[in-house]
Amino acid sequence: MAPRPQGTDGSDHAYRMVIEQRYQRMADFKHVIVRLIATHVVLALAKAGWTTLGMLEGYAIPVHALGMLLGEAMVVGAYVAARLGTVKESLGALKAFNLLQASVAATHVLSSWGYYTGVNAVPHLYATIVTRRTAGLLSGFSEDFVQQTVQGFELFLDFTLGVFLLLAIKISHDMIKEKMELKKEAANKGAAKRAADASAAPSAAAAEEEPAEGAERRVTAKASMRARRRMA
Repeated sequence: MAPRPQGTDGSDHAYRMVIEQRYQRMADFKHVIVRLIATHVVLALAKAGWTTLGMLEGYAIPVHALGMLLGEAMVVGAYVAARLGTVKESLGALKAFNLLQASVAATHVLSSWGYYTGVNAVPHLYATIVTRRTAGLLSGFSEDFVQQTVQGFELFLDFTLGVFLLLAIKISHDMIKEKMELKKEAANKGAAKRAADASAAPSAAAAEEEPAEGAERRVTAKASMRARRRMA
């Protein structure tokens, strides 16, 4: 067996991955997921901050923005509960974590569709507010140019957030499948070991009975010899 890497205690992937290549993939999944979570949480905060621009003209913060922030907080909580990369990994918490990510992604897609089509408010409401508020500061640029630039920024923000959410869902799903295969293999190995132990038990019992029967025959033979001597 390969030596334990320095600085590990045998309870994390850094140790287990030297035993089986699959654990290297599990460790890679964890590292990628951490980066994706950090990215889409930051982008979600930026999107929520963008929606506060509506307060400048009397609009309330949209419910979906607050819901996304709550969803992201629950995503982080589920990630912590999953304890990825340790021997205490929870498959159930990992599934809940991915379900929450999917819920946040669905909320983001629906709210973005409503925003850009004008179902929930004026189309490109926040871009329009920014354009009006910065008209005096950006007098050297046409209003249409500023409007299109701001719209491009918010479209880029929404698109990037959606992409990172989908990537996180995909990687988490792959990790769940890998984890389920590991669990299935462990169950199969356990069943095979129990079957082997069960088949070995009768053989051991027979091996124990044979010496006992031999000893009994020797005792009987000695008793018969003593009886014949007394009779003689």
